[in-house]
Amino acid sequence: MTNQEILKIAMTQSAIDLCADPADFEKDENVVVISRESVGARHYLKLPFSCQLVSYGSNVVASVLPEFREITENYIDKYPVEHLFETPHLHTLNDALMKRGQQICFMAEYFLPDVEALYRQVVTSDHIASTKSLGAPLRHADGVPPLPQGEAYEWLPLGGSSRGAGERGDSKC
Repeated sequence: MTNQEILKIAMTQSAIDLCADPADFEKDENVVVISRESVGARHYLKLPFSCQLVSYGSNVVASVLPEFREITENYIDKYPVEHLFETPHLHTLNDALMKRGQQICFMAEYFLPDVEALYRQVVTSDHIASTKSLGAPLRHADGVPPLPQGEAYEWLPLGGSSRGAGERGDSKC
């Protein structure tokens, strides 16, 4: 599986969760959609969202109840994407939400593995054969190849970006 395949899967699941289109995450402009129940959404999510913000780096896709659309649009269009999930900017959103009986509650960051960095990692062990081919996965009985003492896997954001990738934020408590 490639980095691009992993990213597409993540974007597709996020789109299902948010009632958006996977292509919305690749746009240059922010996107706001109306939140509702969604077949295939992660089972632990409480839908619909009051205000859910997700970014994979180039923009924000917001899934909101209609009464929070204007607040959310004003917020996500006011600040650069890379600062939308930081204080003090989040206080601005929280203040607006509190006037409507909501507040920022949960925030999470999810990072996708850089499989190319994993394959570049030199692994030598009696239990596995080293590989330089990106198409040949490393094998081990436990599913995770051991590393020599003092070595560690290098987890990088996709594309080497310092911003990372994944979804962040949930303002429904």
